Order: sequence, then C-alpha cells, then structure tokens
Amino acid sequence: MLKIDKSEEDTMKVIFRDSKSKLDNLTASLAYQQPVLENIVKVRSGKIINVDFHDVNIYLLSKAIGELKDLEVLDLRNNKLTEIPDSIGQLTMLKELKLSKNQLSKLPDSIGNLVNLEVIDLGNNEIRELPESFGELNNLRILNLEHNQISSLPDGIGRCNLIREINLNYNIFTANPKEIEGLESIRKISMESNKLKTLPKFILELTTLTELNIGNNKIKKIHKEIGDLKSLKKLDLRNNKIESLPTEIGNLKKLRELHLFNNLLTTLPESLKEHKLRFLSYGKNNITEKQDWMVEWFEMLKKNRCRLLGEED
Repeated sequence: MLKIDKSEEDTMKVIFRDSKSKLDNLTASLAYQQPVLENIVKVRSGKIINVDFHDVNIYLLSKAIGELKDLEVLDLRNNKLTEIPDSIGQLTMLKELKLSKNQLSKLPDSIGNLVNLEVIDLGNNEIRELPESFGELNNLRILNLEHNQISSLPDGIGRCNLIREINLNYNIFTANPKEIEGLESIRKISMESNKLKTLPKFILELTTLTELNIGNNKIKKIHKEIGDLKSLKKLDLRNNKIESLPTEIGNLKKLRELHLFNNLLTTLPESLKEHKLRFLSYGKNNITEKQDWMVEWFEMLKKNRCRLLGEED
C-alpha cells in the first residue's frame, strides 16, 4: 500500500476534488482510492515524485498541483486542458513535463522557474508563442513543439546549451529559428512540414548534429556547407523543390539514412558512391537515366541490405 506524507495526501485530495475529469467520482479517501492511485502516483520516502493523469479527460488543473514540491514527473497528455496554473512554477524539482494533446494556447511565465526540467512535451496543442522565461530552463535536453502554430522561438532559447533534441514539425516557421544558433549540444533538429524556403547556413554550423529533418517544405537549394556536418547520420530532404545536391554531401561519412523522395533532382552526386547507407529514397524525382556509377552503387547498397526506394517503388 502506498504511504504518502499527510501534507501530500491533503494536496492530492484537493487535486482530485478540483480537477474536472473522470476522477470526479472518486472518494476523497486516499485509502479507498488505493487501486487507482497506484496507477497514478509514484512515491519515494513518502513523497510523491510522479503523477500520471494522462488520458483522463481533465479540462481544469487545480492550482494545488504546485504543492507537490518533490514532483519529478508530471504527465498530463491527452486531456482537454486549455491553461496551466501559475503554480506550476513551484515544482522546482520537476524533470519531465508532458502536456501533449491538449488545447493549450499559451504557457504561464512561471514555467521558467522549472530550473531542473530536462524534458518538455508540448506537441499537438494550439500554442502560438512561448514565454521569454523559457530561456531560464538551463537543464533542458528535449523540447517537443510539434503540431502547434509557432512561427518563432524566444530569444533566450539559445541559452539552453544542454538541448539535444528540438522537434518543430508541423508549425508555421518560414525560416529556421536563428535563436537556436550556437546550441553546442544539439543532436537532432526536426522541422518537417513548415514553410521553409531556404536552409540558413548557421544550421550548417551545428556540427554536433546527427539528424536533420527538413522534409515537406519549399526548399530549393542545399548549400555546400552541408558537408561540414560530419556527425550526421540521418538527412531528410523529401518533399521539397531541390534541383541538385552539392558534391560536398559526400563528406558525410557517417550518413546512414538519406531521404530525397519527391524533389526535382536529375541525378545524384558521384561523391556518394562510397557511402554504405541503410536507407535511401530517391523516387519521384527527374532521374530518367542512371549513370554507370549509380547502377554499381545501388547494387552495392542492395548487397549490404540497404532499403532502397526508387522510381519504381
């Protein structure tokens, strides 16, 4: 049986009472709620460290959530929340905050008080901008903002030097956010399905990148500096308007996945012929004839069990 400190027991009673959701019909007695609570909370030394309210139809989160001072993980995915109380900023021990698939249009400025936060998932909401206080999240590693209405990032995001992954898929960026310039630990940038027309060179200076996804945009040109991303393992350029690739792409010796589907390419650079890819898609381009080196390369890739998707696939 869960053993919870009296103060945190009282807080949970308030949350159960105030949160408008499927939980409304639960009794205020935590002892009676034991089978349900064991799926909702995790406890360490009598302190609640994990609260999981995902997929329980909540549309109002009680401000009492801020009383759970030892909370490290808060999972509120797939509910009907339209706002988050300012008291969220009191959870200074929080490491993971999961708010995807709600109806949020903004976040409170107090979010910047979560100085231990490492993961924040805000995907599938209605957010248009982030508070400037985001720049105070100095321990942030993973930032998921996919499927929102965001066109820019707060200036301070560049101070979050520990960020490894940023997911900006399905937003309304017309240019790559210059605010991420200089992020020394970044490994993965995903900006699929935005409104990008160019790939700024500062992105090509993030030499720690292992994955770059800019598929389904309106990009016409890839600069030769792409060859400087020596750590890149996955490059997704599908569904753009790219007419040619620079020879320097051959410098990406660690590349294992290359997505080129549905562009305007007439050939591929011969500098790729030594690459031992695991995945290559090049269908729906204008490659009408394969040069001899391409035929040999494709045969080599097939022998190495590369998944090869061409014009006939």
